[in-house]
Amino acid sequence: MTNKKITVIGPGMMGHGICLRFAMHGVTVFLYGRSQDSLDKANNRINTTLALLNELNVVNTNRNTDILNNIELTTNLKKIVSDSDLIIESINEHLQAKQILFDEISGLLKPESMLTSNTSSLMPKLLFSKLPNKSNVAVTHYINPAVLVPLVEIVKHDETTQDTISNITDILKSTGSQPIILGKETPGFVTSRLQSALLREALWLVENNIASASDVDKAISHGLGRRWATAGIFEILEIAGWDLLSAIAGNLFPELSKSDTPTLLKEKVKDNEIGIKTKKGFYEWTDKSIDALRYKIAKSLVEIQNWNDSK
Repeated sequence: MTNKKITVIGPGMMGHGICLRFAMHGVTVFLYGRSQDSLDKANNRINTTLALLNELNVVNTNRNTDILNNIELTTNLKKIVSDSDLIIESINEHLQAKQILFDEISGLLKPESMLTSNTSSLMPKLLFSKLPNKSNVAVTHYINPAVLVPLVEIVKHDETTQDTISNITDILKSTGSQPIILGKETPGFVTSRLQSALLREALWLVENNIASASDVDKAISHGLGRRWATAGIFEILEIAGWDLLSAIAGNLFPELSKSDTPTLLKEKVKDNEIGIKTKKGFYEWTDKSIDALRYKIAKSLVEIQNWNDSK
């Protein structure tokens, strides 16, 4: 457990999960929202997620009161930022909005305070370009659901000090996270690049009538994904041998999709078939099926973590 004072800015889907992860590990954390309405919604999300964690035996119900007492919801940005050791920004993925926020709080930070962003794609050089002091900044990219997925990508700015990276890493590890530190910044970091490469190929397969979306999902959840839950791609392919993989790459890589934005994806957006938000994407959704999917994902993540912990 860390004794640092933590602030999470942005009470949405990612922000509330990050906040809850800290609170579950005994850390006092402030969650900032611009309006009381946004905080009320965050409070509902926190309680709903905590109830799910109770059901999945991740958190005993007798800990609920202490966990909730570790969280302070507030609209007073100045007060919490000026007294925090680590501020994690987790607002919408818009560069200008993030830069405006950073400009708003930069004069409030203690000299030793660390400022990080939960961006999934924006590079630190651009993201923090207008800040006068860049020695204490970094990207800390959590994976949704942050309360159950331990990975956090740390991406430093050119001016970020090693002490800052070490301090951030120590704080994250104290809350059960598994940070990886990128050697240098690149668009999409590690996880978004890997997911985007797989998504582009998946869309190509569906668009060209080679496989349905459902069958592509089965290929992952009943095939590749099961292996990846136990070992990484390099570990697994060490078994196959790089001589074999080199031959396969020579034959297959030239045949892979090179599309910038697949037509099928553009059509889905144009038709407002964007997933559970509109109850239709590649699947038809109801409130019941949405809840079932979320429960299945959460339950499986817990089981994987329990299996890893038992090794």
